[in-house]
Amino acid sequence: MHRRTFHLLGAPYQRTSPLSPHQVLGVAPGTPFEEIRHRFHELTRKYHPDMQDGDPVKFREINTAYRLLRAEYRSHNANPTGTSGDGAANSTRFHRGAGSSQKTTPTGGAFWEERNARVRQENDRREKERWARQENDRRRTHHKRTLFREFLFLFSGSEIAISLATVVAVLLYSVERYHTVNRMLEEKRLHLKSMDEGLPPPMPMKLDNALEKKYSQPPESTEVQIDALRIREESMYRRATQRKFEDFREFMFVYDPEAIASRRVTSNRFSYQYTNEKDIPKRCPIVRQFNSEQRTENYSTIERELEKTIRETPWVSPDAGYAGALIAKGLNSVAANSPNTTKWTFIEYTDMDQGSKGASTTCLAAIRNLRFDQTGMCQRVAVTGKSELQPELVAQREQNLKEGKLKKRSLVKGGALPLKDLSVPLEMMKL
Repeated sequence: MHRRTFHLLGAPYQRTSPLSPHQVLGVAPGTPFEEIRHRFHELTRKYHPDMQDGDPVKFREINTAYRLLRAEYRSHNANPTGTSGDGAANSTRFHRGAGSSQKTTPTGGAFWEERNARVRQENDRREKERWARQENDRRRTHHKRTLFREFLFLFSGSEIAISLATVVAVLLYSVERYHTVNRMLEEKRLHLKSMDEGLPPPMPMKLDNALEKKYSQPPESTEVQIDALRIREESMYRRATQRKFEDFREFMFVYDPEAIASRRVTSNRFSYQYTNEKDIPKRCPIVRQFNSEQRTENYSTIERELEKTIRETPWVSPDAGYAGALIAKGLNSVAANSPNTTKWTFIEYTDMDQGSKGASTTCLAAIRNLRFDQTGMCQRVAVTGKSELQPELVAQREQNLKEGKLKKRSLVKGGALPLKDLSVPLEMMKL
């Protein structure tokens, strides 16, 4: 039992056995019922279980004491002549004190002890009855259990084992499928790689001595010249009949077939916000502009003049003028790289004389489309080249330098494009 503490009106608390309703409520015997009711309301507000300092045990004792005093008050009002006018004499009927008569109804702590004992006895009785019913049901159905019920009975205790076995089976199947798919993808990748590289099929090939001897000897020079003339004639025919091309590789195969194996043309697009437009004329020696909205001022109107200017400019690398003029011509033939759809188009040249590690990319020309003002995309078209691809131009350059027609300080070399880091997204860039 919990230790209970009550504060009375007069003296401090002293343990008495048993407690009277007046002691529980903290009022003196003979107190008017209105004051008892007022005191009851104060204590219930204080010790209510929902309050911060609430105490369920005290709350139940307060309710019990108040009900006893209220019953006494009502019986007194119903039979006012059967009792004396003293409230203290009436209250002695509800508790046992020194010199008072014995009362069978317990009060205070004794009341709750007797109540809890009855509740425990009732709970024990109900629990015994429940177990007795279950045992009777089990005995009645024991002799009627079939094979299916036996299976269900066994299954009821092995759900966890069956679930774990199912999970393990699914994992094993997933791992097996994962390795199978990876093996198939690897075989497909190797097959595509061998097809791209032109490798022979993985099978033994037997050649007779005559065929091996025929193809082991180099061809004659006349046959090589005939093949070169045939390729040139085919390219000239396509050049005269075909007006548009899918990409620059197809264009270069037609207009520069001798150097198609050594040149590489790359193009990429990006937003104009990655460029510093004020520095473009300082980095690109040739700057042209047009307006694609007007038919008389589109790129085709300035193509020939731009191609001629790039070809005649004395670049540091003689091959830069030849390759740059081809790119300027191809911009009007390759629809995917047309300057009519971009704000800026840059023609760049990558000099490969020092190898791929020492290669440097410079801007030859910048083309501005006035159709786009505060919006639009930019494109870079870069072509690689070497001096050995145009030996005639290199020889002509050396002769002009010796004769004094051209000076080294007058040679033109473009600069690098003023671009910001293209790997940084626009939303994270400070514009």
